[in-house]
Amino acid sequence: MCDASTQYDLSHIVNPEEHSYCLTSSPIPAAPSTSHPPSFLITSDPGSPIAFCTESEGEVAHDLDIGTDYDPSSDTAAADTSVTSIQSEETNFPPETEPKYIVFGSCLQALLRFCPNCGAVVESTSERTQGSMLTVILKCSNGHSITWNSQPLVKDMPAGNLLAANAVLLCGGSFTKFVQFARVFKLQFISESTFYRIQDAYLVPVINEIWGKHQSTVLQQFKAIPLCLLGDGRCDSPGYSAKYGTYTHLEQETGLLLDFQLVQVSEVANSVVMEREGFERSLRKLQAEGLCIKQIATDRHIQIAATMRKKYPNIDHQFDVWHVSKGIVKKLTQKGKSKGCTKLLPWIQSISNHLWWSSQTCDGDSQILTEKWTSVTHHIVNVHSWESATKFKACEHEELTRKECDEKDWLKPGSPSHETLKEVVLDKKLLTDIKKLNKFCHTGMLEVYHSLVTKYCPKRQHFGYKGMLARIQLAALDHNHNIGREQATTKEGIKRYKVVFPKATKAWVAKPIAETKSYDYLQEISTFVLQRRSMEPNPIKHHKAKRPPVDLAMNIAGYEQPPKEEVIRRTTTRFH
Repeated sequence: MCDASTQYDLSHIVNPEEHSYCLTSSPIPAAPSTSHPPSFLITSDPGSPIAFCTESEGEVAHDLDIGTDYDPSSDTAAADTSVTSIQSEETNFPPETEPKYIVFGSCLQALLRFCPNCGAVVESTSERTQGSMLTVILKCSNGHSITWNSQPLVKDMPAGNLLAANAVLLCGGSFTKFVQFARVFKLQFISESTFYRIQDAYLVPVINEIWGKHQSTVLQQFKAIPLCLLGDGRCDSPGYSAKYGTYTHLEQETGLLLDFQLVQVSEVANSVVMEREGFERSLRKLQAEGLCIKQIATDRHIQIAATMRKKYPNIDHQFDVWHVSKGIVKKLTQKGKSKGCTKLLPWIQSISNHLWWSSQTCDGDSQILTEKWTSVTHHIVNVHSWESATKFKACEHEELTRKECDEKDWLKPGSPSHETLKEVVLDKKLLTDIKKLNKFCHTGMLEVYHSLVTKYCPKRQHFGYKGMLARIQLAALDHNHNIGREQATTKEGIKRYKVVFPKATKAWVAKPIAETKSYDYLQEISTFVLQRRSMEPNPIKHHKAKRPPVDLAMNIAGYEQPPKEEVIRRTTTRFH
């Protein structure tokens, strides 16, 4: 038997022991309920019943902003020398794996009308909440004074408070949304200041350490191997007002994320430069780790192209087929809406497909690639052989029948639609860039990853630098632990698909359904968070936030903040 409020020391224990709270199984008459009883999250071993508590008829602390410095032992109601604690049996459930339950206040009231020690009637109760933990002190007619906590403690901190903040961050949520849920649901939860103190003191350091170890393991696999990388940047907000820019490099064959770099706009001249800065930082780091990089595929970013040409001429710089195709489709769609060019619109998807085919079938020969690409200006007017090329002089499709020719809405040579197509296809800048598609590289996996990042870092929500960094690290861990999943199948072994109607293509398509993701690595993070708290030498209220790992300005403003009164005066008088 041990105290229900036992504090756990997890620093030397892999699976720390936990408790389940005992409760008599005999039915207890319902107690009168208060007008708005709160709900509490209570932990328990599923194999044992739970010891609950009543809601106090006296003073109850329902304020969500009670901090972690509350000490139940300092409560005046617990000063009696006959104070005891409800006892419970030990179990093998550590706090992070033990099941938790939401219990209504009225249900708690019904369970402690009688003293757990002697069965006498409970004459008075008092309650305090410390974040999500409920502490109940009850006194019976025989003079027993009993204290009960709804959660175990880890170095004086309720485990539920620590794990709740941990869960919000690990699932990509935000405190603002979850606290709104808690308030609507009348669920006791931690305050905003407590959440961010926990995040800064425990969650961010643990996530940073786990990502560092994971990245070192991944990079070790690719040393002494010539690598082909995929690179792309992402801004934290739409438009040209981004505060953060993230540049990511994936390994082309496996899709594993090797490195990312987070750049704050105050580190560079403006937000336009952030992508190039992140690209160079990431490339320098990978080379410093001893990786041999032979090829990098990016979008057509002018600054990155110039950097590769001047600083890294020994690395083959390829362009992403998808980005090039996207730019061509955008131009053709815009021009196809002009007068006399509408006949070009039905051909745009076929032209995009032709670019992909040209890149995929050129066998690394840039000249063949260029000639295949420009051949679309002949094919679209029903001309399938020509003498103007050197290596590719005829279409490779089978000869069309008269019926097939009659069904096609060919363009007329010299028509506005045909001339517009030639203007786009034969553009000098495009023909130069087309040569960098000869290795058929595309960054589709990076686009999928960027979609995943929005789960952890929504573009319309602001995060501090350390929070942003931790969230991108979580997205990177999520990606690397779930890359390469097989397609899901039914019990009969049939591959599963879902039918969707994308707004971009405006056509029904079947997309494969992948196997369910694995989030086992999150359990490791939760365990390390508890261990870090267990080894913490000082209480969290004395924790001082550390500066970010890079030297950043206090804010992104270009000049010092004026006095508050002056800003208010300018704001309230500028329309007068």
